[in-house]
Amino acid sequence: MQSVRLLLDYKANPNITIGDMSLLSIAAHSGYSEVVLMLILAGANLYPSLNPPLLTVLNSGSKMCLSVLLMNREKDVLRKINGKILVHHAALQESSLLPVIANITMNEIQKLKEKNKSEIPVFPPKGLSSEQKKELHQAMNLHEDLLPIISVYKSIKNIKQIWSPCVVVNDDI
Repeated sequence: MQSVRLLLDYKANPNITIGDMSLLSIAAHSGYSEVVLMLILAGANLYPSLNPPLLTVLNSGSKMCLSVLLMNREKDVLRKINGKILVHHAALQESSLLPVIANITMNEIQKLKEKNKSEIPVFPPKGLSSEQKKELHQAMNLHEDLLPIISVYKSIKNIKQIWSPCVVVNDDI
């Protein structure tokens, strides 16, 4: 994490890709919530066309990474990725994040209904097997929510302080 912080402090490009994955997608896939937040704060693209971070985080199962990715962007759960909303991907992958994603999805759909929006995603999504729909309904009953990310901010602040300029006293002068 210190290396990432140092590189970003010296204006490294947060949108570099390795193969077909952005640094943000790699960090989300690996469950590194502090790196995810540092990259977002440095201007990383949240919506790369290949391997978007909201899909790669399903592999890590990191609730904290998901919380950072959706910070002030909960409606992104309704954003279509490869033609499907996030809860559909989570159900297909049997992700441990399904309960929290299902809960947020229902909340965001409810907000759209209250605003009388016309483009409201179908829930449960079409294309799920009866077993996947059953798992989705069980996940919704858990009423899981995102985690507060204040601890991630504190970790980053501590990392950043390592690189703060310091005064060197030289007694030989």
